[in-house]
Amino acid sequence: MRSSLRPVLAIRRRIRFMGKSELFDGRWGWLLNRLGAFPVHRGVWDADAFETAATVLKRGRVMSIFPGGGVHAGRVPAKSGVGHIAHLAGATVLPVYLGGTRSLYTPWRRWPQVRVVVGEPLHVDEEHEPSREQSQQTAQRILDAVHAWPAARAALRDAPTATGRGWRDAARRARVTIALMIVFGIILLICAALNPNLRVLGGIGILCIILGLILAVLGTIGHAIGGRRHYY
Repeated sequence: MRSSLRPVLAIRRRIRFMGKSELFDGRWGWLLNRLGAFPVHRGVWDADAFETAATVLKRGRVMSIFPGGGVHAGRVPAKSGVGHIAHLAGATVLPVYLGGTRSLYTPWRRWPQVRVVVGEPLHVDEEHEPSREQSQQTAQRILDAVHAWPAARAALRDAPTATGRGWRDAARRARVTIALMIVFGIILLICAALNPNLRVLGGIGILCIILGLILAVLGTIGHAIGGRRHYY
């Protein structure tokens, strides 16, 4: 999960979320307020923000919180604040993993595929004054639940199964065949252009190119569908 677009994904009901206070000082502050966000001061124990978040949860509303405390290139330890909030409200935490959100920034490189994985709910006991150690343990428990699915996926991907190798080999052969078909079609078009007596080759070349492109599109769609079935 390495994208600032995470708060606006996978929302089907109104969700409140905390954002770093610097975001509210700029020109986007009014928009964040309209979206239901409120500021939190990072690097300090912001008790006011924690109380606000707990109040939102006690009223039966939904809060979106990032256990890692922000956007990071890799996995980082959980921040105790999320555990503190969960204890104050006696909340039920639903761990959600969002994968592939950074691909939304560069859709011209590869068609974005965002995966949303929802884990089992975690029930946290209500504590009016939880200790820092207790809050940290709960926060780490939440973060571990979020990352449980990526870890299982990596283990599944790295397992040396014959089915996985067969699928990859077949996909590789299909890509090579499609590329050769398109190249062959282009060669036929060039031959037809150089020699008017070989116009029939031009028609065959066009058919080869069109067929190759159709197979490429069908292969991309099949890979997307197959990937979703495999990972879900």
